[in-house]
Amino acid sequence: MRHSFSLVPFLLASLLSAQGPCKAEFDSLTFVDNVSMGGPNLLLAIRTDVTVPLAVFRIEMFTGEGAGTNSIGVWSHDAANNRPLANLGTTSWSMTRPNGWQGGNFATPLVLLPGTYWVVWGPQNGAQCSAEASGSGLPGAQFYRGSFDGGSSWNGPFQSYQWKFRLFCGPNPGSAALYGTGCSGAARRVVHIGANGVPTLGLSFDLLLASAAFNAPTLLFVGGSDQLWGSIPLPLDLSFLGMSGCRVLAEGAVILPINADGAGRARVTVGVPNTTALLGNPLFAQWFVTESGANPLNLIHTTGIKTVVGN
Repeated sequence: MRHSFSLVPFLLASLLSAQGPCKAEFDSLTFVDNVSMGGPNLLLAIRTDVTVPLAVFRIEMFTGEGAGTNSIGVWSHDAANNRPLANLGTTSWSMTRPNGWQGGNFATPLVLLPGTYWVVWGPQNGAQCSAEASGSGLPGAQFYRGSFDGGSSWNGPFQSYQWKFRLFCGPNPGSAALYGTGCSGAARRVVHIGANGVPTLGLSFDLLLASAAFNAPTLLFVGGSDQLWGSIPLPLDLSFLGMSGCRVLAEGAVILPINADGAGRARVTVGVPNTTALLGNPLFAQWFVTESGANPLNLIHTTGIKTVVGN
């Protein structure tokens, strides 16, 4: 049975200053790499207990390595059969390829009273598994089940993974979304931008790069606009530099040079001051990556990413 939203004003009053996750399990950057989610049409249900009332505005999994829409939500608990009972609320997001915390915001807060629930994730087939460790006898490993028919029936239960997820109760959750198109040039390599989490007052989040050449020099453009760079209108077509099909998509108010690692990845951590005036402010970013033979400047770039500051 879905809980009434009559408690929302009371809960919001107590949670207005909430920052960071109000509930999380295995909230770290450690994960079991090279383990993919199955599918298609998989719903993965992770059992969890809520000990205090929560008004949930955002929910995240740790994933990546694919593209497409993921669903994520919370279901009630069928105690007699130890399985999900009914969908209490679901949101979605468009997954980015770099591995990190990703998720969606609820249009209205999802109120959870103390009790047992199931976090239910509908991943893309082949997405990175959101688990910190796997194996038998793991401390804290949750019960989980799987469904391929929308929750009409459930396989399991199983208990061999430390599943990673985060719930946020700040009433103005941040967000992250891709925009524009990337540029691969003659070399045909496609590079990807993403975010690990979203900008949140008083915390930090990461801007991510994946699929670059090993140890490639890169430039990260970061700014407050996708319309203007000073007096220059954006997007800026770079054909005049011999970069046909390439465009500057984000203001380069700050340009950070950084080398990709031996796996073609890069990470820049951005700290967000705990200043309420920043709520709702956007931040735009784009990676430019060295790629030999791509064009006369040997540069390619990612799509842009727009993030919005929340709490």
